[in-house]
Amino acid sequence: MSIASRRLWRAHTQEQAEPPLPKVRWWLTSADKTNLYTEQNELTWEPYDGQPGARPLIVDRGQQYQTMVGFGAAMTDAATSVIGSMPEAARDQLMDECFAESGMHLDVVRLPIGSSDFARFAYTYDDNNGQPDPNLDNFSIEVDEEYTIPLLKLAKQRNPKLKLFAAPWSPPAWMKTPAELNGGELNTEYSALYAQYFVKFIQAYQEHGLDIYAVAPQNEPLHTTDGYPSMSMSAAQQVTFVNRFLGPAFENAGLQTKIIAYDHNWENTAYALEVLGNAGQYVAGSAWHAYGGEPSAQSVVHDAFPDKDIYFTEITASQPGNFAGDLQWFMRNIGIGAPQNWARTAIYWNLALNESNGPLNGGYTRGQGAVRVTNGAVSERYSTYYGLLHVSHELQQGATRIGCTSYGTGYVLANVYENPDGSTVCHILCDALTPQTFKLIEGERSISLTLNPQDVVTCVW
Repeated sequence: MSIASRRLWRAHTQEQAEPPLPKVRWWLTSADKTNLYTEQNELTWEPYDGQPGARPLIVDRGQQYQTMVGFGAAMTDAATSVIGSMPEAARDQLMDECFAESGMHLDVVRLPIGSSDFARFAYTYDDNNGQPDPNLDNFSIEVDEEYTIPLLKLAKQRNPKLKLFAAPWSPPAWMKTPAELNGGELNTEYSALYAQYFVKFIQAYQEHGLDIYAVAPQNEPLHTTDGYPSMSMSAAQQVTFVNRFLGPAFENAGLQTKIIAYDHNWENTAYALEVLGNAGQYVAGSAWHAYGGEPSAQSVVHDAFPDKDIYFTEITASQPGNFAGDLQWFMRNIGIGAPQNWARTAIYWNLALNESNGPLNGGYTRGQGAVRVTNGAVSERYSTYYGLLHVSHELQQGATRIGCTSYGTGYVLANVYENPDGSTVCHILCDALTPQTFKLIEGERSISLTLNPQDVVTCVW
């Protein structure tokens, strides 16, 4: 063969040899626990044959939705006292599991402002023996400095992009009518002072190097109880408090902390709509819980106020729990369902609890942490631990949800995100009663997957 012929042959073979398609890494959790976020053999993209098959997952990068702040859990006084009381090595290992890149890499933490029902005891930052403190001279976050703040600093060492959300269960009792922590309403005489209470809380955390990303004026404002700190706050009352007091107080103090409305269940959209419609100059969005209603409520509010953010901020599983059923519910409604309805966050309730489902300050006795700690060691990693691992580990803060077909309860559910570094993350739940075989299709390439009922998968390419 002549030199010229060899050159022609080399050019021909180079034209014929296309670059190999990239691999797809994927992790699986199965209902029977034989796989617990276990990495599987890599999948290879194949040229799409034009035959989509039944219910394909079709990725569409042309559809762009919300950017994600991330997934996370609450660090209540109960959770932080449990984790903070562990031996240092065990504590650090759990913090690595939750916040380091090698673990869940949670991007969001929610904090009670003062005590919730999951606390060692009831407290606010200015109890003052029940007596009015008109200048907040006795304001102190000393209780939080024992466990919560040190652990938040450890979390931020592992994930410097960590965002903190916060909400009060109750103001100091002397600010309320009647003057009790459990139940009641805000005494409007103290509205301006209560706004300053929020300011002092944010500034006190800033002094520890911890910025508060967003606050809600009241946790679950439509629920009061005489069993633990709580307070009623109607939508009209929230509008007044935000417009006349909280918003101006933040402006005057130069705070960048977002104010988010509602912070209660999906079953009521009217509350969020009223606050967003009448206090929108100060309110950045709305926050949602999952103890009633459906995730689609978030889309109702988003459609009415598309320029306002949606955040999902609370749900808990219950003891004794059912691993497969609880994981399926979490993924259907929270891990996939909440972002599919515009949520920029999905936050579980207690990150950790002890063997008695506490410590408890009244309230729900069967709450389940993402992990259980017994005698200073993690004794159980529950379904939500693995759910958070699936949705958070590979997802980067600032990821954009992009288009993907999803088939609803009874079939295969999925969300797809494009990370800031250009990688793609896909979360999948097999929500069917029988095994499902389907194609994941992007452009001119596809892969095939067969999943068993209740399987959860994370794919990355």
